[in-house]
Amino acid sequence: MIFRRNSKDFLAIAGQLPLPESFDPGTSDLTITLSNANGTIYSGSLMAGDLSQKGRHYVFKDKSAKKSPGIRDGLAKVFFFWSKDRLWRFKTDAFADLSAAGDPEMTISVLIGSSDYFEATDTFDQKKNGFKLKRLPLP
Repeated sequence: MIFRRNSKDFLAIAGQLPLPESFDPGTSDLTITLSNANGTIYSGSLMAGDLSQKGRHYVFKDKSAKKSPGIRDGLAKVFFFWSKDRLWRFKTDAFADLSAAGDPEMTISVLIGSSDYFEATDTFDQKKNGFKLKRLPLP
């Protein structure tokens, strides 16, 4: 996970989720949240049907998110795919105001549908213009 503070803050999250192979990302709601002890820093959601299947990948893209909130809370790109190691991998890019991220201990949570919930908390490395975490400790 990384984010940078510029004219519009940028958040990139990549991880893996232990969901069954039969899981269909295209038919589920998805919410990704970044928070710390002071509350929510960022939350973005996709609705069922927002992810389109392109071969083995499920993809959402919104080019307008870089210059405005876009159509889904600043989410610019979301990718899901079933990996060879039998895990669902995902990557998200979002543009949003991340100024509330002053505390380096942060939590990433992923809610899929209404019941599959994953959460990981770690201390991020503070960089000149943001924070970075090499590996997101999701299960």
